[in-house]
Amino acid sequence: MISKKNILNLEARNKIYNFISKNPGLHFRGLSRSMNIPATTLRHHLKYLDRQKLVSVASEKGYKRYYITNRLSKQEKQILTLFRQEVPRKIFLYLFWIPVCSKIELSRMLEKNPSTIAYHLKKLEDMDLIEALPVKNGFVHLWDSRYVIRTSSNSNEIIYGFKNGEISLSVYKIFIVYNSSLSDRKLVNTILYCMRRFLEMHGDNNPKKTARWENALDSIIENTYEIFPHPYHV
Repeated sequence: MISKKNILNLEARNKIYNFISKNPGLHFRGLSRSMNIPATTLRHHLKYLDRQKLVSVASEKGYKRYYITNRLSKQEKQILTLFRQEVPRKIFLYLFWIPVCSKIELSRMLEKNPSTIAYHLKKLEDMDLIEALPVKNGFVHLWDSRYVIRTSSNSNEIIYGFKNGEISLSVYKIFIVYNSSLSDRKLVNTILYCMRRFLEMHGDNNPKKTARWENALDSIIENTYEIFPHPYHV
């Protein structure tokens, strides 16, 4: 059996393997363009790495996306692929800021057509990443009532949130590990700040942490407006 060290002994092959390790989920053309490697050369090395089970290939709507074998679960691959798309990425990140929100709110805050938001919400719901939540007496019950959140939305609106805590943590993990390949540094730092604050708020009911969360609210809003437009901007 050929060792991994010997397989990656060739400089070009090792370069491709390391690039995929840092940028999983890119499709073939994206890899070729990013690495400036001719398609025929890249295809030859990818087929070899696939045969040796160091790289795995996932087909999605005509695209072949490449990953390091056994490093990500199927769900994490889905999330990573969605993070490379503007609207799903912003929906994920908005749900870290406001854990439950309506289609109307997302449309306004992301400055996207309601039909566009509805399309992506349906897709995320079909993938079991988010869920529709009922409003009861002004409150939304999230994750089997683990969290009860007050909302200004009326009972006729459909409210959305992450389907469970494991999914929200998977989104966080994907962004933490692969943020350098997903966004520019300023955006990354802003998002990470807001995501850490989200986890502080939801990870512990300690009164001191709650107080720190409340004291930091203005900073969170200021940082988040670097990602999303201000709701009262002209």
